[in-house]
Amino acid sequence: MTAEELLERYAAGERDFSGVDLNGLDLSGTELRCIILRGADLRGASFQDSDLSGYWKKPSLIIHSDFRETNCCGADFSGATIEILDFSNAILTGASFSGAVLDKVKFIDANLVDVDWFECQIWRATMESAITDDGLDDIIWTDWTKGR
Repeated sequence: MTAEELLERYAAGERDFSGVDLNGLDLSGTELRCIILRGADLRGASFQDSDLSGYWKKPSLIIHSDFRETNCCGADFSGATIEILDFSNAILTGASFSGAVLDKVKFIDANLVDVDWFECQIWRATMESAITDDGLDDIIWTDWTKGR
């Protein structure tokens, strides 16, 4: 699927893009509220400065993707495998990473208030200057950096 095709279908009212291949697509600066990406391939996709707030529904694998400055309020990343991803300056208020596995993820200056981290496994992450609350206690920390 091309970025243009996804945006046309979204503009026409479609919200369920489960299982689609968005590998390498540049969707920077787009508004895709309440999009459903269950099982979608988001490897290498860029959503920089986009609005992905709302009910997102579990993308399964996100690798080498760019979510800098993205609004992901309420997004559901639960159970996902997320590797080498940049959430710097992202708004993740109310998002869920329950049961997700994160490796080499940047949360620099991200808003992580009210995020569900239940049984989330984090291997390496940078959370320098991130806005957090006490929900970080639910994370299974394996090796991490909180800024130096």
